[in-house]
Amino acid sequence: MNERSAVYEFLARKTGLDPALTLEIDVGLPGGRKVGAVRVGERLDVPGHGAVHFVEDGTGWPLVTLPEGLEHIGTRSVPLFDPKLSAAPVSATEYWERTAMIAAQVAVFDGRFQWAGGRENGWLPIVERVVDTIVAVLGARDVVTMMCQRTFGMLGVWIRAECRDLDVGKYVADLGAWAEATASGRCMVSGKPGWRGRLNDEDPWEYTLSDRVRELPDPLAPERVYPCPSGRRS
Repeated sequence: MNERSAVYEFLARKTGLDPALTLEIDVGLPGGRKVGAVRVGERLDVPGHGAVHFVEDGTGWPLVTLPEGLEHIGTRSVPLFDPKLSAAPVSATEYWERTAMIAAQVAVFDGRFQWAGGRENGWLPIVERVVDTIVAVLGARDVVTMMCQRTFGMLGVWIRAECRDLDVGKYVADLGAWAEATASGRCMVSGKPGWRGRLNDEDPWEYTLSDRVRELPDPLAPERVYPCPSGRRS
């Protein structure tokens, strides 16, 4: 973790959102089937195989020790502290009402909020948490621009804050990486635990979806991924 100022630490306590991240690896069987995940400094016991150790060697580089028969199938950043999020919208009307509220909150600070090619329902609570936090720490003369988009099946968040206090600006900027890490492994449709991959061999694109959503006849139906008010096309 990078060294942080006293102001930064105060903001994390005040808002209840600490953007600190850590590394987590996915462990699987040959062929890619995931059997578990473990963070830096933790140990994972896999029945029938043994213990997986994920530690730092003192130089800042994490080392993974795997028993025979297991593979390291992925590495990602995850929030060091579990986030508290609202439930995902359950209807198109609720989705658009909550999106409009986000844009209105940002606009107060002469800012701009934009979904660029991604209005995924399951990730909306993450964006709401970030915007609520930004609103809580910005001053009356501060300006913020925030853009969210789906990139390679993951949530991408870009935040630029022009703040009179540089420590506040640093804290706000770090919320973007926190949002991206929080969305990793979270279904973009339902907000439930999911995984990133293709829907089938014919579709070259990857999506982060739960097993339940993947089993639907049309998991990427516009009314689920891009919910629109009645009479409005996505």
